[in-house]
Amino acid sequence: MPDSTYSPGTYSGAIQTQADIDAFERTPWQDKLPVQNTYELLCRACDRHPDRTALRFIMTGDADAPAFVVDYATLKTRVTQAANAFHRAGVTAGTAVTLLLPNLPQTHYALLGAQAAGIASPINPMLEVDHIAAIVDETGAGALVACAPAADSALWDKAVAVADRCPSVRTLFVVSVAPYLPAAERARLDAIFDAASRPSRPEVKIVHFDQALAEEPSDTLVSRRRIVATDICSYFHTGGTTGLPKVATHSHLNEAFVATMLDAMMPSALSVSMARNCTESWWRSSRCDSLRMLMPLQSITSIRSGEKSGAAALSSVCRFPSSLEPSANQNVGGNSVKKSHRSMVLPL
Repeated sequence: MPDSTYSPGTYSGAIQTQADIDAFERTPWQDKLPVQNTYELLCRACDRHPDRTALRFIMTGDADAPAFVVDYATLKTRVTQAANAFHRAGVTAGTAVTLLLPNLPQTHYALLGAQAAGIASPINPMLEVDHIAAIVDETGAGALVACAPAADSALWDKAVAVADRCPSVRTLFVVSVAPYLPAAERARLDAIFDAASRPSRPEVKIVHFDQALAEEPSDTLVSRRRIVATDICSYFHTGGTTGLPKVATHSHLNEAFVATMLDAMMPSALSVSMARNCTESWWRSSRCDSLRMLMPLQSITSIRSGEKSGAAALSSVCRFPSSLEPSANQNVGGNSVKKSHRSMVLPL
C-alpha cells in the first residue's frame, strides 16, 4: 500500500508563544477532549484519514530492508479485531492482557485492542521469568501475548514458563514475525514452532494471533462495551530502581487527555525524533510527517506518543530490535522486580 510518511513538513506548532498559551487555557480542558477513551480517539483519526500511513515497520537495520506500511483504515480494522479476539478469549473490562512483545505492528494492534476489550499490561520482555511472573500475578492477567519461538531467542521459553507459573493466564496468543520475512525463513520459523515447548497446564489454550484476528469482525466491538472515562485502560510497571517495583494504573481519561494535549503542543506536520542527539537544524530540514518510535512499547513515553499519533493522524515508524532477542543464558533486568516481594498497584 502507498506510504504517506514522506510529505513536506513545517516547524510551526499550535502553541509557540505566551499568548498562545493564554488563549489555549481559556477553554476548560474537558471541552478540548473530543472523546474520553483511547478506542474512540483512535477511531476518529482513522475515519478522518483512512489512507494516511499509520505505521511504517522495518524488520532490520539494513539499508535496503523493506518497509511494511499500515494505513489508518487497516489499523482500525486490526485493533477492533484484536479487541474482539481478546473478548472471545474471556477478556472483559476488568481483565488484564499481558503483552510480552518487541516492537511489531501486531504489538500496536494488541496494545490498543486490549484497552478496548479490557486492560493492556505491556511488560519488558528482557526481564527474567521471575520478574515477569510477579507482574502477571499482580495484575491477574487472563491472556498473554508473546512472540513465536525463533532461533537463538529465549522469549518463547519465557512466555511458556510464565503461562505455567501464573494460574490466571488461560490463553497464550502467539505473534509471528513470519509475515516480514522471506518465504524460506518463514518455513524455518514454522519448523521451530512445531518443535518448541508448550505450556504444561492443559487449561492454557494456544491461539495464533494473526489467525484469530482474521476470524473476527472488524466493524464493531462484539462485546458492545461502553468504555467509561474512569475505566482502567492500562498497567505499566516501573523499573524498581529506588525500591519495590510498582504497577501504575492509567485510566482511559488519563490517556485521552495526554494524547490530546500532546497533539495541541507538538508541531502539527513534523517528523519527531525521540533520539537525544536531535538538533533544531534536523527538525527544520526534515520532510517527514511522522513520529519515530525509538522506544519499546512497554514504555509509557512510547505509548503516549503513539496515542498522540492517533489523535493527530501522524504515522509511527518502528523497527524490530534485535537486542530484544537475548540468548537463553543472558541475565537481563536483575532488579526490576524483587523475587520475594509482591509489586504494588498505584493509580495515576
